[in-house]
Amino acid sequence: MGQLRLRQLRAWMVFITVLNFTFMVACYVCIGFVNWPSKTYNDRTLRWGDWAIIISTIGFTFFYTPSLLGSGFQNVPKYLRTFLLLVPTIVVLYVTCVTIHLKLLAYSKYGSDNGPFTCKDLDKYTCRLRYINLFMALISALFVVIEIWATLAWGPLEKVEETVEETPGEYVPNPDIILVIPVHLY
Repeated sequence: MGQLRLRQLRAWMVFITVLNFTFMVACYVCIGFVNWPSKTYNDRTLRWGDWAIIISTIGFTFFYTPSLLGSGFQNVPKYLRTFLLLVPTIVVLYVTCVTIHLKLLAYSKYGSDNGPFTCKDLDKYTCRLRYINLFMALISALFVVIEIWATLAWGPLEKVEETVEETPGEYVPNPDIILVIPVHLY
């Protein structure tokens, strides 16, 4: 039962990470388009937190897509896989939570009629894409934490047709699988 749930969770992770990747590309292409003519340091210049989100988003997308198929990172021990996923996840959670905290802190000190995550009319699209990118990175990182917990609890995702569960959490090669190769008679 755990393998089915883990496979469903991985399918959901592929959807979330691809959606996050799409919004991230749209956000930084828009920022690059707006920032390109000036070539000076301003509020749209990428900082280390932006680079952390970019690298982790690309990594999560290209990690979970082949992982859903049961290929890719199956030979990596689950504790090493957990460590390799947990480090960028913690960095993304830190960056997004600090950014949200600073935004809410500034709103509480200098309160205005608008909410803390509203955008001005002049820079609406870039601002909205930044907030979407921020919250999608936070949601993706939270789902990665859930997926890491599920993988540790239910074991690594195995190819369905090659293994059988004898005891809970222990998978061995299935002796009942017989490969049938058709013989062509000419």
